[in-house]
Amino acid sequence: SAAATAGLCGTERQQAALDDLIWMEEDRAGFAADPFVIPPVGDEKYYRILFEFLPWKENMGRIEGVRLLKNDIFSDKTLVLGSPHHLSYPFVIEHDGVYGFIPEHAQSRDLSIYLIDEDTRKLSKETIGIDLPLVDSTIFRWEGKYWMFATHDGDAVNSDLYIYHAPSLTGPWTGHRQNPVKQDCGNARPAGQIIRHEI
Repeated sequence: SAAATAGLCGTERQQAALDDLIWMEEDRAGFAADPFVIPPVGDEKYYRILFEFLPWKENMGRIEGVRLLKNDIFSDKTLVLGSPHHLSYPFVIEHDGVYGFIPEHAQSRDLSIYLIDEDTRKLSKETIGIDLPLVDSTIFRWEGKYWMFATHDGDAVNSDLYIYHAPSLTGPWTGHRQNPVKQDCGNARPAGQIIRHEI
């Protein structure tokens, strides 16, 4: 929280922020990664958290979810989306007033948004319209246009960052003329929501 880091800087501020985190209980059957938060909607009081869960025995990621019921209490995990192919990085985005998520599904070359019906909790799938094996697609809207940052599945899954833009979330998508815009095996792959600083 802002209160926990007020007046601190550098490594002290980072450590205070880490100490203030609320951690889910570890599940030894697998590991959880890539958490994304959906804020309370309508009459809801709780935040929802979507994440990848990869069971060790299956070695195949799926999307699960919990609710943050109190400051340090989570609901039981529930399966949100499974697939015959690996799923991860459930990037949360608001689309036409409805929250949804775009899972990383590069193995099937399927880039789609799954919109969440707030009443039934059912998902409706809408194809985003780009037939590429994209990894960790991260999308935001800027000045009336959608921008997508992602790496490509393959030999350089973590090293080459690509940018695409489109007039709407469902395309048509156009590659940036200088793709790949960054080549760095250490930090080219997206890692969460876009942070807008001093804009």
